[in-house]
Amino acid sequence: MLFLSIRTTGGRNPHFARLEELQIMDKTGAICRYDPAHLPNLSQVLVILFDAVFTLGILEKAGCTITQFEDVRLLAKVTGMVVEDRIFTPVGQRYFRYSIAHKTVSEGINLYCLKGLYGKLKQHLRTAVYRREKAVLPAVLEIQRNGIAFHYKDWQESLQTKHKELAVINNSLQQHCGSLEPQKLLQALQRSGMPIGSLRRDELKPYKAHPMVTQLYTKVKLEQYLTLYEQRILEYMDNGFLYAGWDSCSANSGRMAARQPNVQAFPRAARPYFHAAEGSVLISCDYSQIEMRVLCEITSCQKMMGAFRKGEDIHDRTAQAIFQRSCITEKQRKVAKKVNFGIVYGITPFGLARQLTEEGLSISEKDASQLIELFLRTYPEIREYWKAVEGLDAISSLGGRQFSTEDLSSSQRKNLAVQAAATEGFKAALALLEQGKPESYQLRMAVHDEVVVEVSEADAKEAAELVEATMIEGMKNIVKSVPIECSTHYGRCWGKK
Repeated sequence: MLFLSIRTTGGRNPHFARLEELQIMDKTGAICRYDPAHLPNLSQVLVILFDAVFTLGILEKAGCTITQFEDVRLLAKVTGMVVEDRIFTPVGQRYFRYSIAHKTVSEGINLYCLKGLYGKLKQHLRTAVYRREKAVLPAVLEIQRNGIAFHYKDWQESLQTKHKELAVINNSLQQHCGSLEPQKLLQALQRSGMPIGSLRRDELKPYKAHPMVTQLYTKVKLEQYLTLYEQRILEYMDNGFLYAGWDSCSANSGRMAARQPNVQAFPRAARPYFHAAEGSVLISCDYSQIEMRVLCEITSCQKMMGAFRKGEDIHDRTAQAIFQRSCITEKQRKVAKKVNFGIVYGITPFGLARQLTEEGLSISEKDASQLIELFLRTYPEIREYWKAVEGLDAISSLGGRQFSTEDLSSSQRKNLAVQAAATEGFKAALALLEQGKPESYQLRMAVHDEVVVEVSEADAKEAAELVEATMIEGMKNIVKSVPIECSTHYGRCWGKK
């Protein structure tokens, strides 16, 4: 058994970061250092490391293969001992009485701290929670390694309308204020009587009724959009492929995250520009209303369970209940859909009213409160669940994770177990898919509860059936009573048949 850390430069994306040094410590505490040109053979050794997805991605690129490993960061996170993403800081303070906040992964991990932490946590190695999280790592590594082809030039061309809109706004502001410098724009706002201290969107939003603020708000929004989804994308393109750095267990709920760039947050308008190679297709498989189904499983909600088992549209069912009529309009269904998904996240009347208003369905906070009340009368088990979690010191997920409620808001208490279980089922499915698919099927993307796989056109129908069946099978490991459904389609581009 060896303890391993790496020193890198170039950021947190393994495709673009560079290995500078590998450090290894044995059981006796002796440390050896290796440069990238002289890496040891570790294929037959148990290696203890920190952050497997990043570390293994870097070492794989350097030609160093590790097949037996344990991930201390992952172990710490799933056992509830790290609730934030500062490298080692909470754990170092808790177990070693000092902070090593500056010892980030890119600078090299303190191997003695790694060994000590492993000693504290190794009793949890055989838990179902850790084994499930570890089982998905090969799939995450494949997604990180493969990247996904992206038509950047075509996407850039599609953004010209946004550039033109921004140019019109800038021209108008230039004429009105005499300058586009932030300080000059702020002074112009303040002369108009608005106590705005910065051009951040959250500060501008309350004053959007003013024409100049509307323009500034749109300007900031457009500039941020173009920076994120045009300028910075080029930093992560290589030979026509877009590569991201992945984190298999980022959020408190356990959701995976992508960074540098955050491909999971790309706008839907960009999806048609992700594409398969000539002669291949992208299969997209997305769970249908999975968090509603998880909430139904957790609460044993009978009416909702009946609707899912009969294959009824849950948004139609909720609309019929809250509007008390059998025939509903599309607008009423749209309201019910917002209520359903809002309830999953423990939404407040204020939040629901704001969401519906942003969708063009102007509604008061009082009316939103009534809609939530009608929902809870229709599905009373959910009201009981909400009451129960308010008084708990800890919340359990369906997959066995434990979460302290000490720092959780009311909405987070209501949603955390739901989001965690949906993530657990998705990860179980991803692990099964990576293990059971032919090597020619390439994992390209994982976005919350959707997976994207590239296969040859000749294999498309058979592969789509395999992917969907595996997604359902994996989720059934967590959600056992409620039927699971997926929406699956394939085509040359992501999101298009």
